[in-house]
Amino acid sequence: MSSKLPDAYQQVCHFVPPAAAATALVAALGVLRGWSIEGPAWRGQIGATAPMMPISAVTFIVTAAALLLLRDEGRGARMRWGGALAAAVIASGLLNHVQYLSGADFGLDGLLVANRAGAGGAAYPWRMAPGTGVSFVVLGTALLGLANRPLRRLTPSLPLLAGGISWMVLISTL
Repeated sequence: MSSKLPDAYQQVCHFVPPAAAATALVAALGVLRGWSIEGPAWRGQIGATAPMMPISAVTFIVTAAALLLLRDEGRGARMRWGGALAAAVIASGLLNHVQYLSGADFGLDGLLVANRAGAGGAAYPWRMAPGTGVSFVVLGTALLGLANRPLRRLTPSLPLLAGGISWMVLISTL
């Protein structure tokens, strides 16, 4: 009995990663553009919800780049660079939580925005939300699993966990 996957499944597996990376990239670049032109709708600030912070947008760009590099089974430089970018995604989420838990401000949150107005009176202005940080740690770990065989078993379930976290946050804002 052959363990070859059906052709339709293989087509989906080749289509979804670049499509997800392109979607994240376009959204993140739109948010960064919104911050540069002071456009609330471009920043994702619609209604009373908080805008996406620039550090989150940059982390989405790094996540998209890692996904593009790691989408194939090949080895070599692409896997090493993809693994390094995945580690950067994890570091971004972890540093966010270290700041929340310790009360420290490493200044990472405002690096990309010269004008600090517009954070909306938040307790920690310019910092990504805690759920976003957790999701980046989870997604970064999933990406690292694509570059590292021992972690590969966890890779399929971790994006589902990150999606669940995102849905909970989205539902809580409605």
